[in-house]
Amino acid sequence: MIKKEHIDEIRSLGKPPPTVALVLQAACIMADKPQEKMIDKNSGKPIIDKATNKPIMVTIRIPMKNNPKQTDWWATAQKWMSNTNQFMADLTTHFKSDAIDPDVIDKIKDQFLTNPDFDPKRAAQANKACEGMCKWIIKIVAYDKLIKLIRPLKQAMGDAVHDWNNCMAELNIKQQEL
Repeated sequence: MIKKEHIDEIRSLGKPPPTVALVLQAACIMADKPQEKMIDKNSGKPIIDKATNKPIMVTIRIPMKNNPKQTDWWATAQKWMSNTNQFMADLTTHFKSDAIDPDVIDKIKDQFLTNPDFDPKRAAQANKACEGMCKWIIKIVAYDKLIKLIRPLKQAMGDAVHDWNNCMAELNIKQQEL
């Protein structure tokens, strides 16, 4: 279970352990948090990359065992966690819907669930709250898989109940005619 104290502990880290960074990046992606842009201190506007003409994103490179160029969304996660109560509410309410963006699920599956560093046991060694977030992300993906199996069955059941009700209505009419 994720507790407020755990979030406060994570937020206070100067540089997160690699597993913490990985779990928080996945959590940010799951919650559709945009990656922070680098801001010019003088103008207060995003710094634009002259080559691509796009804002430069805050990327802290934290080497991971499987991917030495794994980027971390630490600035995004810190901003999101700055209001601990809102952060906790986001984790508990953001995914009660059956409509999880398939692109987000695919990204989590491809970039995180295949990574051996993205593991609740490893996350627990780094930080207790990260263990809970890691489990939460894994369960959201499992829920998405199940809901995709169940949704057509529920629809078929609804159709069958509708057909049965129509048949029963016709039967009642025929019985009254007799």
